[in-house]
Amino acid sequence: MHNRLIPKYGKYFAARTRAILRITAVLVTTSPFNGCGSSSTKQVDYRRSTLKPLLGQDASRATSTSATSDGSNDIFNSAPSCGKSYSPGRSSLHLLSTEEYDNTASDLLFTSTKASKLAIFESAPKGQTGFASDTGNFPLTALTVSKYWDAATALADELIKSKGKVNSAYAAVAPCAVDQASVTPSCSAAVIRSLGLRAWRRPLTDNGATSEVARLQAIVNAAGSFDEGLRALVKALLISPNFLFLGITSEQSAIAGAIFPLSQYQLASRLSYYLWGTMPDAELLELAGNGALANEATLAAQVERLLRSPRANHISKAILNDWVGADTLVDMVTPSLNSTLKAAMIRETELLIQDIVQGDKSLINLTAAKYSYMNKALADHYGLPFGGADPAQYAAVDLSQTPRHGVLSQASFLLATAGSTTETRPVKRGQALANNWTCSDVPPPPPGVPPLDSTKLPANATPRQTLEVHTKNPACAGCHKILDPLGLGFESFDSFGKWRTTYDALAQAPIDSSGEFSDGFKFKDTEEMLSYLATSSTVKTCMTRKMLELALSRRARSTADQCVSQEIGQAALSDTSKFSDLVKMIVLSRQFGMQTGATP
Repeated sequence: MHNRLIPKYGKYFAARTRAILRITAVLVTTSPFNGCGSSSTKQVDYRRSTLKPLLGQDASRATSTSATSDGSNDIFNSAPSCGKSYSPGRSSLHLLSTEEYDNTASDLLFTSTKASKLAIFESAPKGQTGFASDTGNFPLTALTVSKYWDAATALADELIKSKGKVNSAYAAVAPCAVDQASVTPSCSAAVIRSLGLRAWRRPLTDNGATSEVARLQAIVNAAGSFDEGLRALVKALLISPNFLFLGITSEQSAIAGAIFPLSQYQLASRLSYYLWGTMPDAELLELAGNGALANEATLAAQVERLLRSPRANHISKAILNDWVGADTLVDMVTPSLNSTLKAAMIRETELLIQDIVQGDKSLINLTAAKYSYMNKALADHYGLPFGGADPAQYAAVDLSQTPRHGVLSQASFLLATAGSTTETRPVKRGQALANNWTCSDVPPPPPGVPPLDSTKLPANATPRQTLEVHTKNPACAGCHKILDPLGLGFESFDSFGKWRTTYDALAQAPIDSSGEFSDGFKFKDTEEMLSYLATSSTVKTCMTRKMLELALSRRARSTADQCVSQEIGQAALSDTSKFSDLVKMIVLSRQFGMQTGATP
Protein backbone atom coordinates (compact mmCIF):
# COMPACT_ATOMS: atom_id res chain seq x y z
CA MET A 1 0.00 0.00 0.00
CA HIS A 2 2.96 2.24 0.43
CA ASN A 3 3.63 2.23 -3.31
CA ARG A 4 2.27 5.77 -3.41
CA LEU A 5 5.30 7.16 -1.65
CA ILE A 6 7.37 9.36 -3.87
CA PRO A 7 11.10 8.74 -4.30
CA LYS A 8 12.31 11.78 -2.39
CA TYR A 9 11.16 10.27 0.90
CA GLY A 10 13.30 7.22 0.30
CA LYS A 11 16.22 9.56 -0.43
CA TYR A 12 15.56 11.44 2.80
CA PHE A 13 15.37 8.18 4.75
CA ALA A 14 18.70 7.09 3.26
CA ALA A 15 20.22 10.49 4.07
CA ARG A 16 19.16 10.16 7.69
CA THR A 17 20.66 6.69 7.72
CA ARG A 18 23.96 7.93 6.35
CA ALA A 19 24.07 10.52 9.14
CA ILE A 20 24.43 7.70 11.65
CA LEU A 21 27.01 5.98 9.56
CA ARG A 22 29.07 9.13 9.07
CA ILE A 23 29.30 9.46 12.84
CA THR A 24 30.71 5.94 13.04
CA ALA A 25 32.84 6.25 9.89
CA VAL A 26 30.94 3.46 8.15
CA LEU A 27 29.60 4.03 4.64
CA VAL A 28 26.30 2.72 3.38
CA THR A 29 26.90 0.67 0.29
CA THR A 30 23.27 -0.04 -0.43
CA SER A 31 20.10 1.74 0.56
CA PRO A 32 16.85 0.24 1.81
CA PHE A 33 15.23 2.33 -0.90
CA ASN A 34 17.64 1.29 -3.63
CA GLY A 35 16.98 3.38 -6.71
CA CYS A 36 14.93 6.00 -4.89
CA GLY A 37 15.77 9.64 -4.88
CA SER A 38 16.98 9.94 -8.44
CA SER A 39 15.47 12.28 -10.98
CA SER A 40 13.19 9.47 -12.11
CA THR A 41 9.52 9.87 -11.28
CA LYS A 42 9.04 6.15 -10.82
CA GLN A 43 7.25 5.45 -7.55
CA VAL A 44 8.48 2.94 -5.03
CA ASP A 45 6.42 -0.27 -4.75
CA TYR A 46 6.60 -1.23 -1.10
CA ARG A 47 4.44 -4.28 -1.69
CA ARG A 48 7.38 -6.06 -3.31
CA SER A 49 9.75 -8.29 -1.40
CA THR A 50 12.67 -6.12 -2.53
CA LEU A 51 12.52 -3.66 0.35
CA LYS A 52 15.96 -4.16 1.84
CA PRO A 53 17.10 -3.60 5.39
CA LEU A 54 19.00 -0.55 6.40
CA LEU A 55 22.41 -2.13 6.12
CA GLY A 56 22.00 -3.62 2.69
CA GLN A 57 21.21 -7.33 3.08
CA ASP A 58 18.08 -8.70 1.45
CA ALA A 59 15.87 -9.67 4.37
CA SER A 60 13.93 -12.23 2.38
CA ARG A 61 16.95 -14.55 2.42
CA ALA A 62 16.90 -14.57 6.19
CA THR A 63 13.19 -14.99 6.72
CA SER A 64 11.59 -16.85 3.87
CA THR A 65 10.79 -20.52 3.59
CA SER A 66 9.74 -22.45 0.55
CA ALA A 67 6.20 -23.73 0.20
CA THR A 68 7.26 -27.18 1.34
CA SER A 69 10.32 -26.51 3.48
CA ASP A 70 8.66 -27.05 6.82
CA GLY A 71 5.26 -28.37 5.86
CA SER A 72 3.59 -25.54 7.74
CA ASN A 73 1.14 -24.99 4.90
CA ASP A 74 -0.55 -28.29 5.86
CA ILE A 75 -1.86 -26.90 9.16
CA PHE A 76 -3.68 -23.91 7.69
CA ASN A 77 -6.93 -25.70 6.88
CA SER A 78 -9.56 -24.31 9.27
CA ALA A 79 -12.02 -23.70 6.40
CA PRO A 80 -12.02 -27.06 4.55
CA SER A 81 -15.24 -26.44 2.62
CA CYS A 82 -13.50 -23.56 0.80
CA GLY A 83 -11.17 -26.08 -0.84
CA LYS A 84 -7.45 -26.71 -0.65
CA SER A 85 -6.13 -24.29 -3.25
CA TYR A 86 -8.00 -21.03 -2.76
CA SER A 87 -5.96 -17.85 -2.59
CA PRO A 88 -4.95 -16.74 0.90
CA GLY A 89 -4.69 -13.18 -0.40
CA ARG A 90 -1.86 -10.71 -0.20
CA SER A 91 -0.96 -8.36 2.62
CA SER A 92 1.22 -5.38 1.82
CA LEU A 93 4.03 -4.15 4.02
CA HIS A 94 2.61 -3.04 7.33
CA LEU A 95 4.08 0.09 8.89
CA LEU A 96 3.90 -0.11 12.68
CA SER A 97 1.11 2.01 14.08
CA THR A 98 1.94 4.50 16.81
CA GLU A 99 0.70 2.10 19.48
CA GLU A 100 2.65 -0.78 17.95
CA TYR A 101 5.79 1.34 17.72
CA ASP A 102 5.57 2.38 21.37
CA ASN A 103 4.79 -1.14 22.56
CA THR A 104 7.62 -2.64 20.53
CA ALA A 105 10.19 -0.07 21.60
CA SER A 106 9.13 -0.51 25.22
CA ASP A 107 9.49 -4.29 25.10
CA LEU A 108 12.71 -4.16 23.12
CA LEU A 109 14.51 -1.66 25.36
CA PHE A 110 12.80 -2.35 28.69
CA THR A 111 11.41 1.15 29.04
CA SER A 112 8.05 2.68 29.90
CA THR A 113 8.83 5.76 27.82
CA LYS A 114 6.48 6.38 24.93
CA ALA A 115 8.88 7.58 22.27
CA SER A 116 6.00 8.74 20.07
CA LYS A 117 5.19 11.37 22.71
CA LEU A 118 8.79 12.57 22.95
CA ALA A 119 9.16 12.79 19.18
CA ILE A 120 5.57 14.06 18.72
CA PHE A 121 4.53 11.53 16.08
CA GLU A 122 1.97 12.65 13.55
CA SER A 123 -1.62 11.51 13.98
CA ALA A 124 -2.19 8.53 11.72
CA PRO A 125 -5.57 7.94 10.05
CA LYS A 126 -7.18 4.55 10.38
CA GLY A 127 -7.01 2.41 7.27
CA GLN A 128 -9.77 1.05 5.06
CA THR A 129 -10.56 -1.67 7.59
CA GLY A 130 -11.23 0.96 10.24
CA PHE A 131 -8.48 -0.39 12.50
CA ALA A 132 -5.58 1.76 13.67
CA SER A 133 -3.18 -1.09 12.92
CA ASP A 134 -4.14 -0.80 9.24
CA THR A 135 -1.62 1.89 8.31
CA GLY A 136 -2.04 1.66 4.55
CA ASN A 137 -3.41 5.20 4.32
CA PHE A 138 -0.52 6.74 6.24
CA PRO A 139 1.97 8.56 3.99
CA LEU A 140 5.62 8.10 4.93
CA THR A 141 6.87 11.67 4.54
CA ALA A 142 10.17 13.37 5.23
CA LEU A 143 8.68 14.70 8.46
CA THR A 144 7.65 11.19 9.50
CA VAL A 145 11.16 9.87 8.96
CA SER A 146 12.58 12.75 10.96
CA LYS A 147 10.26 11.81 13.82
CA TYR A 148 11.49 8.22 13.69
CA TRP A 149 15.06 9.50 13.92
CA ASP A 150 14.20 11.65 16.93
CA ALA A 151 12.46 8.74 18.64
CA ALA A 152 15.39 6.39 18.00
CA THR A 153 17.81 8.98 19.38
CA ALA A 154 15.75 9.54 22.52
CA LEU A 155 15.43 5.82 23.17
CA ALA A 156 19.13 5.18 22.60
CA ASP A 157 20.09 8.02 24.94
CA GLU A 158 17.76 6.75 27.65
CA LEU A 159 19.21 3.25 27.41
CA ILE A 160 22.79 4.47 27.92
CA LYS A 161 21.76 6.75 30.81
CA SER A 162 20.25 3.77 32.64
CA LYS A 163 23.68 2.16 33.03
CA GLY A 164 24.55 1.53 36.66
CA LYS A 165 20.98 1.74 37.95
CA VAL A 166 19.28 -1.15 39.72
CA ASN A 167 17.50 -3.47 37.26
CA SER A 168 18.56 -1.17 34.45
CA ALA A 169 17.56 -1.47 30.83
CA TYR A 170 21.27 -1.35 30.00
CA ALA A 171 21.89 -4.52 32.00
CA ALA A 172 18.97 -6.26 30.29
CA VAL A 173 20.17 -5.32 26.79
CA ALA A 174 23.92 -5.80 27.35
CA PRO A 175 24.38 -7.98 30.44
CA CYS A 176 27.90 -9.04 29.51
CA ALA A 177 29.02 -5.37 29.40
CA VAL A 178 27.95 -4.45 32.92
CA ASP A 179 30.85 -3.48 35.20
CA GLN A 180 33.37 -4.24 32.46
CA ALA A 181 36.27 -1.86 31.89
CA SER A 182 36.56 -3.12 28.34
CA VAL A 183 34.01 -5.16 26.43
CA THR A 184 35.24 -8.27 24.65
CA PRO A 185 34.48 -8.91 20.98
CA SER A 186 32.39 -11.94 21.91
CA CYS A 187 30.28 -9.82 24.25
CA SER A 188 29.79 -7.16 21.59
CA ALA A 189 28.77 -9.78 19.03
CA ALA A 190 26.35 -11.38 21.48
CA VAL A 191 24.65 -8.04 22.15
CA ILE A 192 24.34 -7.35 18.42
CA ARG A 193 22.81 -10.76 17.68
CA SER A 194 20.43 -10.70 20.64
CA LEU A 195 19.23 -7.14 20.17
CA GLY A 196 19.09 -7.55 16.40
CA LEU A 197 16.95 -10.68 16.66
CA ARG A 198 14.46 -8.95 18.91
CA ALA A 199 14.43 -5.61 17.06
CA TRP A 200 14.03 -7.07 13.59
CA ARG A 201 12.04 -10.05 14.83
CA ARG A 202 14.26 -12.53 13.01
CA PRO A 203 17.93 -13.61 13.17
CA LEU A 204 20.43 -11.28 11.56
CA THR A 205 22.18 -12.62 8.50
CA ASP A 206 25.83 -13.49 8.92
CA ASN A 207 27.18 -14.53 5.55
CA GLY A 208 30.23 -12.89 4.06
CA ALA A 209 30.43 -9.35 2.78
CA THR A 210 26.66 -8.83 3.00
CA SER A 211 26.47 -9.92 6.62
CA GLU A 212 24.16 -7.77 8.73
CA VAL A 213 26.08 -8.82 11.81
CA ALA A 214 29.33 -7.56 10.28
CA ARG A 215 27.83 -4.23 9.25
CA LEU A 216 26.35 -3.65 12.68
CA GLN A 217 29.60 -4.71 14.29
CA ALA A 218 31.40 -2.12 12.18
CA ILE A 219 29.08 0.55 13.57
CA VAL A 220 29.82 -0.48 17.14
CA ASN A 221 33.57 -0.79 16.53
CA ALA A 222 33.83 2.64 14.90
CA ALA A 223 32.52 4.40 18.01
CA GLY A 224 34.84 5.77 20.66
CA SER A 225 33.59 3.31 23.28
CA PHE A 226 31.25 0.35 23.59
CA ASP A 227 28.54 2.55 25.11
CA GLU A 228 28.73 4.99 22.21
CA GLY A 229 28.71 2.04 19.86
CA LEU A 230 25.63 0.63 21.60
CA ARG A 231 23.94 4.01 21.25
CA ALA A 232 24.64 4.03 17.49
CA LEU A 233 23.55 0.39 17.22
CA VAL A 234 20.16 1.11 18.78
CA LYS A 235 19.62 4.04 16.40
CA ALA A 236 20.57 1.96 13.38
CA LEU A 237 18.23 -0.87 14.38
CA LEU A 238 15.28 1.42 15.11
CA ILE A 239 15.55 3.55 11.97
CA SER A 240 15.68 0.44 9.79
CA PRO A 241 12.67 -0.64 7.71
CA ASN A 242 13.17 -4.05 9.36
CA PHE A 243 12.00 -2.47 12.62
CA LEU A 244 9.43 -0.05 11.24
CA PHE A 245 7.67 -2.48 8.92
CA LEU A 246 6.15 -5.93 9.21
CA GLY A 247 6.78 -7.63 5.90
CA ILE A 248 5.76 -11.00 4.55
CA THR A 249 8.38 -11.80 1.94
CA SER A 250 9.67 -14.87 0.20
CA GLU A 251 11.56 -15.68 -2.96
CA GLN A 252 8.08 -16.36 -4.36
CA SER A 253 6.64 -12.98 -3.39
CA ALA A 254 7.13 -11.54 -6.86
CA ILE A 255 5.67 -14.57 -8.68
CA ALA A 256 2.08 -13.89 -9.64
CA GLY A 257 -0.24 -16.50 -8.19
CA ALA A 258 2.45 -18.29 -6.18
CA ILE A 259 1.16 -19.42 -2.80
CA PHE A 260 3.66 -19.81 0.00
CA PRO A 261 3.63 -20.13 3.79
CA LEU A 262 4.89 -17.46 6.11
CA SER A 263 8.25 -18.18 7.66
CA GLN A 264 8.27 -19.19 11.30
CA TYR A 265 9.44 -15.73 12.38
CA GLN A 266 6.86 -13.98 10.21
CA LEU A 267 4.17 -16.18 11.73
CA ALA A 268 5.36 -15.35 15.24
CA SER A 269 5.25 -11.63 14.45
CA ARG A 270 1.83 -11.73 12.83
CA LEU A 271 0.42 -13.60 15.82
CA SER A 272 2.01 -11.33 18.40
CA TYR A 273 0.97 -8.08 16.72
CA TYR A 274 -2.55 -9.43 16.21
CA LEU A 275 -3.18 -10.27 19.85
CA TRP A 276 -0.70 -8.09 21.74
CA GLY A 277 0.12 -5.20 19.41
CA THR A 278 3.83 -5.71 19.98
CA MET A 279 6.88 -7.81 19.10
CA PRO A 280 7.03 -11.56 19.79
CA ASP A 281 8.28 -12.43 23.25
CA ALA A 282 11.16 -14.78 24.02
CA GLU A 283 8.98 -17.90 23.97
CA LEU A 284 7.51 -17.14 20.53
CA LEU A 285 10.94 -16.33 19.10
CA GLU A 286 12.37 -19.55 20.51
CA LEU A 287 9.54 -21.61 19.05
CA ALA A 288 10.01 -19.90 15.69
CA GLY A 289 13.73 -20.62 15.81
CA ASN A 290 13.02 -24.29 16.45
CA GLY A 291 10.39 -24.52 13.71
CA ALA A 292 7.80 -25.50 16.32
CA LEU A 293 5.10 -23.12 15.05
CA ALA A 294 4.65 -25.50 12.12
CA ASN A 295 2.85 -27.77 14.58
CA GLU A 296 -0.90 -27.11 14.78
CA ALA A 297 -1.19 -27.98 18.48
CA THR A 298 1.76 -25.74 19.35
CA LEU A 299 0.36 -22.81 17.39
CA ALA A 300 -3.07 -23.25 18.99
CA ALA A 301 -1.48 -23.41 22.43
CA GLN A 302 0.32 -20.14 21.75
CA VAL A 303 -2.98 -18.49 20.86
CA GLU A 304 -4.36 -19.55 24.22
CA ARG A 305 -1.23 -18.38 26.05
CA LEU A 306 -1.26 -14.97 24.41
CA LEU A 307 -4.98 -14.50 25.11
CA ARG A 308 -4.46 -15.31 28.80
CA SER A 309 -1.94 -12.50 29.10
CA PRO A 310 -2.97 -9.01 30.23
CA ARG A 311 -1.39 -7.84 26.97
CA ALA A 312 -4.40 -9.28 25.17
CA ASN A 313 -6.18 -6.12 26.28
CA HIS A 314 -4.73 -4.78 23.02
CA ILE A 315 -7.33 -6.69 21.03
CA SER A 316 -10.08 -5.58 23.42
CA LYS A 317 -9.12 -1.94 22.82
CA ALA A 318 -9.05 -2.47 19.06
CA ILE A 319 -12.61 -3.80 19.17
CA LEU A 320 -13.73 -1.00 21.49
CA ASN A 321 -12.18 1.93 19.66
CA ASP A 322 -11.78 0.88 16.05
CA TRP A 323 -14.78 -1.41 15.59
CA VAL A 324 -17.43 -0.06 17.96
CA GLY A 325 -16.03 3.46 17.59
CA ALA A 326 -16.03 4.43 21.26
CA ASP A 327 -12.88 6.52 20.87
CA THR A 328 -14.86 9.09 18.88
CA LEU A 329 -16.70 10.01 22.06
CA VAL A 330 -13.57 11.25 23.83
CA ASP A 331 -13.34 14.53 21.95
CA MET A 332 -17.01 14.78 21.02
CA VAL A 333 -18.65 17.99 22.24
CA THR A 334 -21.77 17.01 24.19
CA PRO A 335 -23.22 20.07 25.97
CA SER A 336 -26.18 18.15 27.38
CA LEU A 337 -24.11 15.18 28.56
CA ASN A 338 -21.60 15.46 31.38
CA SER A 339 -18.17 13.93 30.99
CA THR A 340 -18.67 11.51 33.90
CA LEU A 341 -21.69 9.88 32.30
CA LYS A 342 -20.00 9.81 28.92
CA ALA A 343 -17.03 8.02 30.48
CA ALA A 344 -19.46 5.52 32.03
CA MET A 345 -20.90 4.82 28.58
CA ILE A 346 -17.45 3.97 27.23
CA ARG A 347 -16.61 1.92 30.31
CA GLU A 348 -19.77 -0.17 29.90
CA THR A 349 -18.73 -1.26 26.44
CA GLU A 350 -15.13 -1.78 27.49
CA LEU A 351 -16.17 -4.11 30.32
CA LEU A 352 -18.40 -6.20 28.06
CA ILE A 353 -15.62 -6.61 25.50
CA GLN A 354 -13.11 -7.50 28.21
CA ASP A 355 -15.58 -10.04 29.56
CA ILE A 356 -15.69 -11.66 26.12
CA VAL A 357 -11.95 -11.58 25.43
CA GLN A 358 -10.42 -12.13 28.86
CA GLY A 359 -13.34 -14.31 29.98
CA ASP A 360 -13.04 -16.37 26.78
CA LYS A 361 -16.73 -16.12 25.93
CA SER A 362 -18.26 -16.23 22.48
CA LEU A 363 -17.81 -13.12 20.34
CA ILE A 364 -21.51 -13.46 19.49
CA ASN A 365 -22.09 -11.68 22.81
CA LEU A 366 -21.04 -8.45 21.08
CA THR A 367 -24.50 -8.44 19.50
CA ALA A 368 -26.40 -10.98 21.62
CA ALA A 369 -25.47 -10.38 25.28
CA LYS A 370 -28.49 -9.96 27.52
CA TYR A 371 -26.34 -8.57 30.30
CA SER A 372 -24.08 -5.57 30.74
CA TYR A 373 -21.97 -3.73 33.31
CA MET A 374 -23.07 -0.37 34.66
CA ASN A 375 -22.66 1.98 37.58
CA LYS A 376 -25.76 3.50 39.12
CA ALA A 377 -25.55 6.71 37.08
CA LEU A 378 -25.61 4.80 33.80
CA ALA A 379 -28.37 2.45 34.97
CA ASP A 380 -30.44 5.48 35.94
CA HIS A 381 -29.74 6.98 32.50
CA TYR A 382 -31.18 3.85 30.89
CA GLY A 383 -34.04 3.66 33.40
CA LEU A 384 -32.85 0.27 34.70
CA PRO A 385 -32.59 -1.02 38.26
CA PHE A 386 -29.08 -1.12 39.76
CA GLY A 387 -28.32 -3.92 42.18
CA GLY A 388 -24.72 -3.14 43.04
CA ALA A 389 -23.58 -2.38 46.59
CA ASP A 390 -21.55 0.67 45.61
CA PRO A 391 -23.21 3.14 43.18
CA ALA A 392 -19.81 4.27 41.88
CA GLN A 393 -18.69 0.74 41.00
CA TYR A 394 -19.75 -1.23 37.94
CA ALA A 395 -21.96 -4.25 38.48
CA ALA A 396 -23.52 -6.84 36.21
CA VAL A 397 -27.02 -5.87 35.08
CA ASP A 398 -29.55 -8.37 33.71
CA LEU A 399 -31.11 -7.24 30.41
CA SER A 400 -33.34 -10.25 29.80
CA GLN A 401 -36.50 -8.24 30.44
CA THR A 402 -35.40 -5.36 28.18
CA PRO A 403 -35.14 -4.97 24.40
CA ARG A 404 -31.37 -4.41 24.65
CA HIS A 405 -28.82 -6.77 23.09
CA GLY A 406 -25.04 -6.33 23.24
CA VAL A 407 -23.06 -3.29 22.17
CA LEU A 408 -25.51 -2.26 19.46
CA SER A 409 -27.91 -1.11 22.17
CA GLN A 410 -25.25 0.55 24.34
CA ALA A 411 -24.99 4.31 24.59
CA SER A 412 -21.36 4.42 23.43
CA PHE A 413 -22.21 2.88 20.05
CA LEU A 414 -25.50 4.73 19.71
CA LEU A 415 -23.91 8.12 20.43
CA ALA A 416 -20.89 7.44 18.22
CA THR A 417 -23.18 6.65 15.28
CA ALA A 418 -26.08 9.05 15.93
CA GLY A 419 -24.69 11.76 13.66
CA SER A 420 -25.76 14.49 16.08
CA THR A 421 -26.21 15.05 19.79
CA THR A 422 -29.57 16.77 19.28
CA GLU A 423 -31.23 14.42 16.79
CA THR A 424 -30.62 10.99 15.34
CA ARG A 425 -29.68 10.62 11.70
CA PRO A 426 -30.69 7.15 10.53
CA VAL A 427 -28.44 7.18 7.48
CA LYS A 428 -25.38 7.71 9.70
CA ARG A 429 -26.31 4.81 11.94
CA GLY A 430 -27.24 2.72 8.94
CA GLN A 431 -23.84 3.38 7.37
CA ALA A 432 -22.04 2.32 10.57
CA LEU A 433 -24.07 -0.87 10.80
CA ALA A 434 -23.59 -1.68 7.11
CA ASN A 435 -19.84 -1.11 7.27
CA ASN A 436 -19.05 -2.93 10.50
CA TRP A 437 -21.86 -5.33 11.35
CA THR A 438 -23.39 -6.61 8.09
CA CYS A 439 -20.37 -5.83 5.87
CA SER A 440 -22.60 -4.44 3.15
CA ASP A 441 -20.36 -2.49 0.81
CA VAL A 442 -22.28 0.71 0.23
CA PRO A 443 -20.69 3.19 -2.20
CA PRO A 444 -20.53 6.91 -1.39
CA PRO A 445 -23.35 9.15 -2.64
CA PRO A 446 -23.13 9.99 -6.34
CA PRO A 447 -22.01 13.52 -7.20
CA GLY A 448 -24.56 16.18 -7.97
CA VAL A 449 -27.42 14.86 -5.85
CA PRO A 450 -29.84 17.79 -5.50
CA PRO A 451 -30.81 18.98 -2.00
CA LEU A 452 -34.02 17.67 -0.51
CA ASP A 453 -37.13 19.64 -1.53
CA SER A 454 -38.50 20.50 1.91
CA THR A 455 -41.74 21.75 0.41
CA LYS A 456 -42.73 18.14 -0.19
CA LEU A 457 -42.46 17.31 3.51
CA PRO A 458 -45.33 17.56 6.00
CA ALA A 459 -44.99 19.65 9.14
CA ASN A 460 -42.87 17.96 11.81
CA ALA A 461 -41.73 15.37 9.29
CA THR A 462 -40.15 12.32 10.90
CA PRO A 463 -36.83 10.89 9.68
CA ARG A 464 -38.76 8.11 7.93
CA GLN A 465 -40.94 10.60 6.05
CA THR A 466 -37.88 12.63 5.09
CA LEU A 467 -36.06 9.57 3.75
CA GLU A 468 -39.12 8.43 1.80
CA VAL A 469 -39.03 11.70 -0.13
CA HIS A 470 -35.26 11.58 -0.54
CA THR A 471 -35.16 8.03 -1.89
CA LYS A 472 -37.63 8.79 -4.65
CA ASN A 473 -34.51 9.94 -6.50
CA PRO A 474 -33.42 6.80 -8.43
CA ALA A 475 -29.75 7.73 -7.95
CA CYS A 476 -30.20 7.41 -4.20
CA ALA A 477 -32.62 4.52 -3.93
CA GLY A 478 -30.11 1.66 -4.26
CA CYS A 479 -27.93 2.65 -1.33
CA HIS A 480 -30.80 3.76 0.86
CA LYS A 481 -32.48 0.39 0.41
CA ILE A 482 -29.59 -0.99 2.45
CA LEU A 483 -28.98 1.89 4.85
CA ASP A 484 -32.48 3.03 5.76
CA PRO A 485 -33.87 -0.19 7.28
CA LEU A 486 -30.78 -0.46 9.48
CA GLY A 487 -30.82 3.16 10.59
CA LEU A 488 -34.59 3.51 11.01
CA GLY A 489 -34.65 0.26 12.92
CA PHE A 490 -32.61 1.96 15.64
CA GLU A 491 -34.87 4.99 15.97
CA SER A 492 -36.24 3.71 19.27
CA PHE A 493 -32.91 4.87 20.72
CA ASP A 494 -32.14 8.56 20.97
CA SER A 495 -28.65 9.98 20.44
CA PHE A 496 -27.63 9.11 24.01
CA GLY A 497 -28.97 5.56 23.98
CA LYS A 498 -32.20 6.16 25.88
CA TRP A 499 -35.24 4.17 24.83
CA ARG A 500 -38.08 6.25 23.36
CA THR A 501 -41.42 5.71 21.62
CA THR A 502 -42.02 9.24 20.30
CA TYR A 503 -40.02 12.18 18.93
CA ASP A 504 -40.05 14.88 21.60
CA ALA A 505 -38.92 17.56 19.13
CA LEU A 506 -41.57 16.60 16.55
CA ALA A 507 -44.75 17.18 18.53
CA GLN A 508 -44.54 13.68 20.05
CA ALA A 509 -44.83 12.01 16.65
CA PRO A 510 -44.81 8.22 17.14
CA ILE A 511 -41.67 6.30 16.14
CA ASP A 512 -42.03 3.66 13.46
CA SER A 513 -38.92 1.46 13.60
CA SER A 514 -40.24 -1.34 11.40
CA GLY A 515 -38.49 -2.39 8.23
CA GLU A 516 -37.34 -5.09 5.87
CA PHE A 517 -33.78 -6.21 5.15
CA SER A 518 -32.48 -7.13 1.72
CA ASP A 519 -32.59 -10.82 2.68
CA GLY A 520 -36.37 -10.56 3.07
CA PHE A 521 -36.54 -10.50 6.86
CA LYS A 522 -39.26 -8.17 8.11
CA PHE A 523 -39.28 -6.70 11.61
CA LYS A 524 -41.95 -4.74 13.41
CA ASP A 525 -39.75 -2.75 15.79
CA THR A 526 -36.26 -2.17 17.18
CA GLU A 527 -36.46 -5.06 19.65
CA GLU A 528 -37.30 -7.55 16.90
CA MET A 529 -34.53 -6.19 14.69
CA LEU A 530 -31.95 -6.47 17.49
CA SER A 531 -32.99 -10.06 18.16
CA TYR A 532 -32.51 -10.89 14.51
CA LEU A 533 -29.09 -9.21 14.30
CA ALA A 534 -27.99 -11.08 17.43
CA THR A 535 -28.12 -14.43 15.62
CA SER A 536 -28.00 -13.47 11.94
CA SER A 537 -25.61 -15.53 9.79
CA THR A 538 -24.81 -12.32 7.89
CA VAL A 539 -23.68 -10.64 11.09
CA LYS A 540 -21.67 -13.71 12.14
CA THR A 541 -19.84 -13.70 8.81
CA CYS A 542 -19.21 -9.96 9.08
CA MET A 543 -17.92 -10.18 12.64
CA THR A 544 -15.52 -12.92 11.59
CA ARG A 545 -14.42 -10.83 8.64
CA LYS A 546 -13.69 -7.89 10.92
CA MET A 547 -11.57 -10.11 13.15
CA LEU A 548 -9.79 -11.43 10.06
CA GLU A 549 -9.11 -7.88 8.86
CA LEU A 550 -7.66 -7.00 12.26
CA ALA A 551 -5.37 -10.03 11.99
CA LEU A 552 -4.22 -9.28 8.43
CA SER A 553 -4.20 -5.45 8.44
CA ARG A 554 -5.98 -5.52 5.08
CA ARG A 555 -9.53 -5.62 3.78
CA ALA A 556 -10.91 -9.16 3.53
CA ARG A 557 -13.27 -8.74 0.62
CA SER A 558 -12.30 -11.44 -1.89
CA THR A 559 -14.46 -14.48 -2.64
CA ALA A 560 -12.00 -16.65 -0.71
CA ASP A 561 -12.00 -14.23 2.23
CA GLN A 562 -15.79 -14.32 2.26
CA CYS A 563 -15.86 -18.12 2.20
CA VAL A 564 -13.38 -18.38 5.06
CA SER A 565 -15.26 -15.76 7.10
CA GLN A 566 -18.56 -17.53 6.54
CA GLU A 567 -17.31 -20.99 7.48
CA ILE A 568 -15.40 -19.84 10.56
CA GLY A 569 -18.27 -17.60 11.64
CA GLN A 570 -20.79 -20.40 11.57
CA ALA A 571 -18.44 -22.75 13.42
CA ALA A 572 -17.01 -20.40 16.04
CA LEU A 573 -19.82 -17.94 16.80
CA SER A 574 -22.37 -19.84 18.82
CA ASP A 575 -23.66 -19.40 22.36
CA THR A 576 -21.34 -22.15 23.62
CA SER A 577 -18.19 -21.29 21.65
CA LYS A 578 -15.21 -19.42 23.06
CA PHE A 579 -13.41 -16.33 21.86
CA SER A 580 -10.23 -18.40 21.67
CA ASP A 581 -12.00 -20.85 19.32
CA LEU A 582 -12.59 -18.05 16.85
CA VAL A 583 -9.04 -16.72 17.09
CA LYS A 584 -7.53 -20.19 16.69
CA MET A 585 -9.58 -20.84 13.56
CA ILE A 586 -8.46 -17.52 12.10
CA VAL A 587 -4.80 -18.22 12.94
CA LEU A 588 -5.09 -21.69 11.40
CA SER A 589 -6.59 -20.35 8.17
CA ARG A 590 -4.70 -20.01 4.90
CA GLN A 591 -5.41 -16.27 5.04
CA PHE A 592 -3.34 -15.96 8.23
CA GLY A 593 -0.56 -18.44 7.63
CA MET A 594 0.06 -18.09 3.91
CA GLN A 595 0.47 -15.42 1.25
CA THR A 596 -0.11 -15.04 -2.47
CA GLY A 597 2.62 -13.64 -4.70
CA ALA A 598 2.06 -10.88 -7.22
CA THR A 599 4.00 -9.56 -10.18
CA PRO A 600 5.92 -6.41 -9.14
